[in-house]
Amino acid sequence: MADSRTAFPATAADHALTRKLYLRLMPFLVLLFTLAYLDRVNVGFVKQQLHDDLGMSAAAYGLGAGIFFIGYALFEVPSNIILSRVGARRWLARIGITWSILAGAIAFSPNVGTFYVLRFLLGVAEAGLFPGVIYYLSLWFPERARARAVGYFTWAGPIASIAGGPIAGAILSMRDTGPLHGWQWLLIIEAVPSLIVGVLILFLLKDSPDRAPWLSDTERARLREVHAAEAAERELLPVTSVPRTLLNPTVLLLVLVYFAMQLSIYGVTFWLPTIVAHIHSLSEFGIGVVSAIPWLVAAVGVYCYSRYSDATGRRRAVVFTAIASGAVFEALSALIGSPILAVAALCLSLAGFLGASPVFWTLPAGLLRGTSAAAGIALIGGLGNVGGFVGPYVMGLVEDGTGSQTAGMVVLAASGLVGACLVWLTRRRRRAARPELAPTVPR
Repeated sequence: MADSRTAFPATAADHALTRKLYLRLMPFLVLLFTLAYLDRVNVGFVKQQLHDDLGMSAAAYGLGAGIFFIGYALFEVPSNIILSRVGARRWLARIGITWSILAGAIAFSPNVGTFYVLRFLLGVAEAGLFPGVIYYLSLWFPERARARAVGYFTWAGPIASIAGGPIAGAILSMRDTGPLHGWQWLLIIEAVPSLIVGVLILFLLKDSPDRAPWLSDTERARLREVHAAEAAERELLPVTSVPRTLLNPTVLLLVLVYFAMQLSIYGVTFWLPTIVAHIHSLSEFGIGVVSAIPWLVAAVGVYCYSRYSDATGRRRAVVFTAIASGAVFEALSALIGSPILAVAALCLSLAGFLGASPVFWTLPAGLLRGTSAAAGIALIGGLGNVGGFVGPYVMGLVEDGTGSQTAGMVVLAASGLVGACLVWLTRRRRRAARPELAPTVPR
């Protein structure tokens, strides 16, 4: 596919329109996913409390933390297909409201089995959120600006983790306040804003630029023109049915790449507070604060990688470099004896993995269109997110078996390197399938 920056060069008015889209859409979408991410990973801060109150072993904790992604994966594709048919506003509101209710309900788990069930249902409820927003952004932003838009959205993960650490430390200090334990207060308090934002989606989001009253007629016409031109480029790729899209070899390779990314990211996410706890003399609040530092560095990585990718059009090269660097520093974090240096290595590891994510999502969005785009993006997000189940579970099994996290971290790093190599296979496969596209394939 030709580089959209040369196919339809941006004017000063286009840049102003893009800035307007950023300001109108991204703050609320970032807030939405920040809250979702908090409710998804806040169990990482209560691992010890779950062991004390529910008798949960490290392997059981890893299973409970990761089982979220099984529900997420199973319902990702149907959720995103429904979103493309009923509109983003109503479906994203449904996702936000149901996930917040279930996230709060986990606080009342009387045993490990109930914890598993509610974490699974939380994944079912949230299924479709991330790929749904990626698809939603493709309806608004021109391709040349999409990596940065997705990058801003991806900031939600680091923002949630930066804020989540200190917040969790403060709330967990409320030990046995009233009838509840600190970990229960954490899950309940963090679910309430999610419910409020879920309701606000119905009033603040519009399904497409044509329905946005804050765009002028000229701006709406320009967006239609640019999207039509991009769609004309994608006419080189035939419209396929949803089943054929789901069996597309390039889509399946992208699933494997995203699986490797998520396996590495979430293996670290759910164990980072435990790694930080090895630094002596840190209180629970101190652990939360130090745990936020790698995510602050990751936010910088997201911005730099996505901005460079949009400026140069080098999509695959950026994704490869970011994932490979993330894997190398993840391995180093496991092999370094000093907890402080290990946390420093994790800073650079998360900067790579998180920085790759927004650029990665420009690849399927540029290859697919219509309902097949929604299905393909959902498949990549859904099956890829199974890595979020495998990562924590592998870490838990290794810790129970060896008493150490080192081997588990090395395994996750190796999977990241494999994912980086698969990025280049998608490029060669596309050239082989469509030789006429070879000179203009996104790099």
